[in-house]
Amino acid sequence: MKVLFFVEPHALRDGFSEFGSALLHMLPLARALQDREGCEARLYCNGALGDAVLKIGPEFWPLVLLPDASERRALTESAIPWGREGEALWEGLMTDPDAPPARLQRQMLLRLKREVFDYDAVVLWGGNAAVATVAEEHALPRLHLELASFRPPFPHALLIDPAGVNGGATTARTGIEAIARRMRPLPARALCDLMVRSGAVLPPPAPPRGPGAPPVALLPLQLSDDANLLFHSDLPSMGAFLEAAATPLLAAGWRVEIKPHPGAAIRGGEVWEAQERCLAAWTGTPGVTLLPEAMPAADMLARARAADLVVSNNSSVAFEAMLLGTRAVVLGRACFAPYGALPGLEETIARHTDAEWSAYWDRRARLAATWLLASAFVPAGAAAGALYDWLSAGTPPADAFAGLEARAWRAWPGAEALRAATLIGLGTEGAV
Repeated sequence: MKVLFFVEPHALRDGFSEFGSALLHMLPLARALQDREGCEARLYCNGALGDAVLKIGPEFWPLVLLPDASERRALTESAIPWGREGEALWEGLMTDPDAPPARLQRQMLLRLKREVFDYDAVVLWGGNAAVATVAEEHALPRLHLELASFRPPFPHALLIDPAGVNGGATTARTGIEAIARRMRPLPARALCDLMVRSGAVLPPPAPPRGPGAPPVALLPLQLSDDANLLFHSDLPSMGAFLEAAATPLLAAGWRVEIKPHPGAAIRGGEVWEAQERCLAAWTGTPGVTLLPEAMPAADMLARARAADLVVSNNSSVAFEAMLLGTRAVVLGRACFAPYGALPGLEETIARHTDAEWSAYWDRRARLAATWLLASAFVPAGAAAGALYDWLSAGTPPADAFAGLEARAWRAWPGAEALRAATLIGLGTEGAV
């Protein structure tokens, strides 16, 4: 088996080093597969990231494949500062195989396969129309990687999916009723205990709110150029999200806490300015608290656990809330929100004090979280083995339950006990 790890070589997002983080995740995976008997792995990246590989360790260098002279020239000529024009080109690369960046990368992939490394599987970070097209043309298995939907102090894990990431993942297209036929939900305490056993330091449950105190909703913002907004939401701006979420909450007497995205200042430019404009529009609004942009992770988790509700436009803070037992609503299509797993916002505002209603949706959210941890979110240390198992089985089907019994709870602490507690024989009826 020959596996190509494809690290985006373009400079459409402010330079040739933008995908350095993806490189750091993929390089050890390529090395681990290369060390397996019967498996060869190579990693394709641009020259700037190739230099980074040498600094990381020269022992990785034999894995690296670089653009040829004509490809380097084309990549340099297509480099563009990140702005609306660059964003449009990047959107084309993600979604349109006939867009100029996708056509260029398709040519690169075909040259590699024909002249350099006749790969029979591709691993990529995120989405890419060129990779999808070449994989489909040659009937190659491909696996998409992304960070799992939680951040430190939760454990480091990856989403591995045969169809895509974010709202394009198989998990986002799967219904909670289908999941219930295959798994039982872990209790809320067990989900938290699993995270703690995996190294997370979680805040204690918040004390009950005093009599007459209004309920609190936490609204985390996304970056304006995030694929989660651009491709997987009908509210493709922070302003539209806050109008859809904060306005009805305030009208119903809720307090609203808006959390700016900490990455906006790092990205700068239009991304930072878009967030600043959004925050300015809500500054001074009665019932609204604007939280600090930079906040320790522990403080942010404490806010999420103390809130009565987290509403997100696909932000992973909503999945962290699900793990902590806080109600979550997602106004978009997210990899961590299977169809029917979470209630809508209007229904939540109207019925959040109804104990029977709350128990019904709590169970659904716990079932979704259980299934995602068991099958889609793989601890980073086990990711290479999971990749190998997927790829050696042939073209991974776009079926979220394929091989579930064999791969459930891979490398999570107490895996065997978790399997016994949660797996139902395929075809056995469950209930949500």
